[in-house]
Parts: sequence; structure tokens; C-alpha cells
Amino acid sequence: HKGILFRVYVSNDFRGQGIAKKLIGELIERVKQIADIEQINLTVIATNDNAKKLYEKFGFVTFGSESNAIKWKGNYFTEDQMTLKLR
Repeated sequence: HKGILFRVYVSNDFRGQGIAKKLIGELIERVKQIADIEQINLTVIATNDNAKKLYEKFGFVTFGSESNAIKWKGNYFTEDQMTLKLR
């Protein structure tokens, strides 16, 4: 009953053109056609305000947070968990 949105990345050369918005919008519309999927979950780096604002525009809400969820190049990052209820 859950779908997982895993990694949305737009190359620096193409940012600011609405590509991520189009991708996420299309994903949501396609997932809505799958009767068994009731919600879409994702995780996002807590400090990635641009991504979080984009997800929130589509109705995603934060429901949790995990400290030190990612370790990359010796640095730890907190992830926020977000969900979009479809039904």
C-alpha cells in the first residue's frame, strides 16, 4: 500500500527549469492510477530546504526525522521522512 520515491536528482546545468516539478507531478499522477498504492513516502536531507518546499507543494508532510541517517565523507546528515496520502 506504500510507494517509495527514491532519489530525484537534476543536474546543475538543468536546475531551475521546473524539471523536478514535472517529474514528481507525473510520478504522482501515474501512482494515483495504481489502486493498491495509498501513499508515497520519501526521505530528504533535513537541510535541503528547496527539495522539502517542492515536496510540500505537492502535499507531502513531514512525519519523522532520523539523526545521522547518512554518513558521507565523514559527515553525518539528518533525514526527514515525508509522506503523501493518496487515499
